[in-house]
Amino acid sequence: MRRFSRMRTDGTQDADRARLLVAAIVLGALLFVALTSLLFYFVVQMTNPSIPPIPIAQKARVDFEPQVIEAEAVKRIEIDCARATVTMQRGKSTQPLATVRIEETHRDDEHDHIPTVWSISGGTLYLDIRDSVSAWMDTKHTVVTVSPDLFDQLEMLSIDSSAAELSLVDLASDALEITAEASSIQIDGATIPTAKVRLSSTAAKFDGRFGDLDCTLTSGDAKLIARGEPKRITFTVGAGAATIALPKNQGFTAHTSAEAGEITFDQRVESPEQGTVMYGDGSLDLAVSVSSGSVHITEQ
Repeated sequence: MRRFSRMRTDGTQDADRARLLVAAIVLGALLFVALTSLLFYFVVQMTNPSIPPIPIAQKARVDFEPQVIEAEAVKRIEIDCARATVTMQRGKSTQPLATVRIEETHRDDEHDHIPTVWSISGGTLYLDIRDSVSAWMDTKHTVVTVSPDLFDQLEMLSIDSSAAELSLVDLASDALEITAEASSIQIDGATIPTAKVRLSSTAAKFDGRFGDLDCTLTSGDAKLIARGEPKRITFTVGAGAATIALPKNQGFTAHTSAEAGEITFDQRVESPEQGTVMYGDGSLDLAVSVSSGSVHITEQ
């Protein structure tokens, strides 16, 4: 009896071991399938990234042929661009009323370039401009030409940029919003009453008439050439460097705050580390704060 009980116990243990072995094999197979599927997903995303969805029912593509978009009811333009070179400009007076013309060119045929996707919804024209991950940033160039009358009625121009090169010429909009990371931005001839700019690892130059400009520079460098009669300029600088060039003889009241960074003025005024600086009639409200970067204020 004792021998029989021992044999039965040993048999039960063997069966338990077998069940555990089978369970381990099944679990290992499922884990292998899951890891393989995840790896395949990332490979597909890296080699042929999908375009984020645009919030509309219908979308249209611009397949490297000039495309004219009828935009009579458009009040806003929103652009999402990545890994691309984009020029946005004001059209000529002969251009059809309330239209946006898109032209795209590329310098080589070795990559699968992604055509622009556009849509119109609720008075907003959405443009998704990007190139494939494998292509260099300047292999595809997109030119967006906005008719003068459409520019004159725009309530908002919004741009979200990542690893892109932007050139914006003769802009005119009630408001401008830019969020840029690892990009290059050049704005010439702008007329913008209200602008809000957020920059990270970006080189930017703004030249134009800005009524109220609010710029946050986390890193990188920025230069503002303010034309006309600006009302308020706000610069918040982290580890970057900024230059503010004001119109000649422009009076201002500067409220300054610097932690480990520095704020300097040209020879017109002294450069206190903290506090308020007034020059001329003090009409321009200038607010500057720096963490570890630098801001230099001068005149043109």
